[in-house]
Amino acid sequence: MEKTPSFWFNVIFKTFAALVYVGMGYYVSNGMEPIGLGSFNGLDMQVALGYLFMVYGAFRLWRSWVYWKTGSDGASYGTYDEHEDDD
Repeated sequence: MEKTPSFWFNVIFKTFAALVYVGMGYYVSNGMEPIGLGSFNGLDMQVALGYLFMVYGAFRLWRSWVYWKTGSDGASYGTYDEHEDDD
């Protein structure tokens, strides 16, 4: 099956957006000046937000991979089959 230009645009954009989230999370948690958000149980909230951005970026990277592996722009993307056992 040949991939359409819209498919490749979606894959590239989704991957780029995911990498931006990971980079932004790294910057917020390590490279940014402290902005005084406080702490929770000894963990600085700015570091926690940076980690949250990185985890969300990893999730988006995984979703981009799933989109690429399904290989279609069709309506089946994002749907999951429910297998029920008939006993």
